Amino acid sequence: MHSAHLRRVLLLLLFVSLAACRAARPSELPRNQDWIVAVKSARLASSSAWFKRFAHHTWVDVKRGSESKWERHECLGAFFGIAKLDLSPEEARLDRRFEGAAVRLLGVVTGEDARSAAEHIETRSAELAARYDGGYHAWPGPNSNTYVAELARGVPELAFVFDPNALGKDFDGWFGAGRTASKTGVRVDTPILGAAVGLREGVELHVLQLTLGLSFDPPGLSLPFLPQIPFGWSSPDEQRLPEPEVAALRTFVIDEHTTSERIDLGVLPDTGTFVLRLADGSAWLQVDFTIDPIDEHGARRIDVDSTRHDLEGTNDSSSGHRLDKSRIPIDSPVYLGGAQHRFDFVLGPNNEVLAGLRLLPPK
Repeated sequence: MHSAHLRRVLLLLLFVSLAACRAARPSELPRNQDWIVAVKSARLASSSAWFKRFAHHTWVDVKRGSESKWERHECLGAFFGIAKLDLSPEEARLDRRFEGAAVRLLGVVTGEDARSAAEHIETRSAELAARYDGGYHAWPGPNSNTYVAELARGVPELAFVFDPNALGKDFDGWFGAGRTASKTGVRVDTPILGAAVGLREGVELHVLQLTLGLSFDPPGLSLPFLPQIPFGWSSPDEQRLPEPEVAALRTFVIDEHTTSERIDLGVLPDTGTFVLRLADGSAWLQVDFTIDPIDEHGARRIDVDSTRHDLEGTNDSSSGHRLDKSRIPIDSPVYLGGAQHRFDFVLGPNNEVLAGLRLLPPK
């Protein structure tokens, strides 16, 4: 009976552990909050030097009152120091960064606490700017992770657990002691050796700024040069972009069954938007067009601007075409899902612009 009870307890712990291992995604950030402060982390690009590829970079995104007012606070290295960058809502909610590395939400603050945190972040960043202006050191610090750790110490509302591979998170000069970033434990650190004990961090040993430990939230084993086990191995692979919030004339969904048969779009208005969207939710294309009035030569110009939205950001391209009375159709290619899709435009008999579209399945 005792053995059966023990097995049930172990299974329950395993279930809780696995549930907790699911990585939170920026795309899941709340949309009903005016103020948000989100601490994020991602592994550096695979094209980095080999000794950097295991390391995580940490930064903070802040929403100030509306979706149009996002900003990013991070330390960008030895030459740029601490930066505050304007951020689009889409960028703030992207699940990937650095050549496709999964972004993890380490901590989120909302409401009045987020408003207060945003003010503290602004003040604290100004105080720290001189230290990171030319004083950046990848090892042992101060670096990008040290900056966020110092924000956590100076911003009461910020409470989170760093990724164990956030090198520099434990640097506090030649000697430092205080609360952990989660504010549930204590730490003592030097550049060579340190330790932390906390309700969320668990037990950590810091050797040369590398972390060995057993954490409680998220539950896992931390070993140098490896993702945390099992949390670090659970990459959110099925990320989806938010549905396009665009007033489009028409939206086309592209999947493996898409055929290249021409779609007649009819007469175009002087301005408008089409949306092409991959069925798996991984990317979409916004195609905006503007048509000029007929000129003295009986021709009209159409300008086409396309913006591809995918899990790593946005990419813009533009083209312009002159449509004349020769009635020869002009092709305008756009790209999505590894395939080339083609709009065609022609000047009609009454100087209207007629259009069509040929789609291809994603590659």
